[in-house]
Amino acid sequence: MKAAKISGARIVKTTLTKTYSHDIKAMLAAAPDAGLFYVCTPNNPTGTMTSHSDIEQLLAAKPKGSVVLVDEAYIHFSDGVSALDLVKADQDVIVLRTFSKIYGMAGIRCGLAIARPDLLAKLENFGGWSAMPITAVAAATASLKHEHLVAERKQLNAAIRQKTFDWLSRQGYSYVPSESNCFMLDTKRPAKEIIDAMATRNVYIGRIWPVWPTYTRITVGTQPEMEAFQEAFQAVMKGSTTTGYAPSLKRRRWYADGQSWPTV
Repeated sequence: MKAAKISGARIVKTTLTKTYSHDIKAMLAAAPDAGLFYVCTPNNPTGTMTSHSDIEQLLAAKPKGSVVLVDEAYIHFSDGVSALDLVKADQDVIVLRTFSKIYGMAGIRCGLAIARPDLLAKLENFGGWSAMPITAVAAATASLKHEHLVAERKQLNAAIRQKTFDWLSRQGYSYVPSESNCFMLDTKRPAKEIIDAMATRNVYIGRIWPVWPTYTRITVGTQPEMEAFQEAFQAVMKGSTTTGYAPSLKRRRWYADGQSWPTV
């Protein structure tokens, strides 16, 4: 959205479906003249999928000359079908990938766009003329040489995620089932209160989305980290107090899309 605002493009937002996938029909109805349709699958922050057939439907029904941008930053965590075959079929689609998620390169940004040459040429006007850092290229290249890395990390994340979901279900807590390394958790009260209370227990969660004030995003960490999360969340939700270190959370860091992190 930030790039769209900078370029002066009109931004039209639509709600997700009841299963938290992109509502293709609503997107087409809301902006029948759109120059670009954005689909994030798995979606951030819900971790939910938009089916390949829905993306095909969008491509078939969109205005001539418009582009479908499919963000697959989290695709490796899921069993979802990639849209890369649509690129190979010369469709009006751009697929985005990154090394900052399952490859663990969050601090050394490295990503790529996959599309027809003519579509990639259009991106050059918005690329900022920034060369890829050598360290990022070296790290990405090394990651690709580990043929089992993605499968191993996907399996580990899925196992820990499912254990966490099972625990939440047994305790009666609501969440959005995810196929990613994060999920949305219903806090039943303003999520800021839970984020701050968890921080006093040295467990940091987040973020907050303005349209979902009683939900917070939980990142799936290691098994010990998720057990620490469960212990702290259970205590906070049951109203327990702590005599431990309580950092000041008066200041918060707000991002352009409305997300919020506590500042300690």
